[in-house]
Amino acid sequence: MSGAELAHLRESVQDYVANVVPGKDRASVFTPEDDLETLQYFASVQQAEHEYLYDYGNHPRWRHVAAACLGEPFAAEEATTSSGEGKLAGKGRPSIQYFNKVPSRSLPTPAHQDNFYFKLSPPNCLTVWMALDPIDGSNGLLNYVPGSHLEGVQPHSGSNVLGFSQSLIEWEGTDVQAREVAVGSLQPGDCIVHHCNAIHRADANDSPPDSGRHRRSVAVVYSGESAMQDKVALQEYLDDHDKQVAARPEGQGGRVGWVKEKESGQAKL
Repeated sequence: MSGAELAHLRESVQDYVANVVPGKDRASVFTPEDDLETLQYFASVQQAEHEYLYDYGNHPRWRHVAAACLGEPFAAEEATTSSGEGKLAGKGRPSIQYFNKVPSRSLPTPAHQDNFYFKLSPPNCLTVWMALDPIDGSNGLLNYVPGSHLEGVQPHSGSNVLGFSQSLIEWEGTDVQAREVAVGSLQPGDCIVHHCNAIHRADANDSPPDSGRHRRSVAVVYSGESAMQDKVALQEYLDDHDKQVAARPEGQGGRVGWVKEKESGQAKL
């Protein structure tokens, strides 16, 4: 994507961040320091909030890509699962998610598989991921393990990384890690499509704090009509995730502090 279409998407995201995010519920907004400068994630865009972003998952280009890759129509109903992690909306209406690696203030995204969150079977689901900023070796390259989408969902455990709470248990020094390949530099508008079982991760943004080199992106998840969500497995994950959050020191990962502020009526961004 390039030109006026890309410019409109970037402007829409900036408008949403500036004018809608400050009033969003903390379940769909992640920021470690409660300010817009460190905003790392938003999801659950509502029609009344921003018509263009709300309907972005129905963009004809991405509908065509999704149908061609999935080999079947994709699910288009409203999502019924609400959670503190947008990755859980693997089954439902395709909706946009926003990610941002803040210069010198964001951790690496741990190696993981989206379907550990989604709990879809068969795993006929994909993500269309688009860069909004130039991406290179200093601000958060994406890395994938080729062929891992054919090997099933691997065991995960808590990572304490904001927005990516789970990571592969066996990763460092494994044969799987040795197969990892970096995507390489990307320009705004460049897209990647990955399967929900593909193991992937991203580097940290090591750019100087005053560089302005954010690593922003948007993503839309499409699941085929045949992909059914295992509600029991999903609930087991949610229960385990709640235990992980409760066990964290106050403020770690940015979630505990928000919950306390919201309960006391002092939630802010």
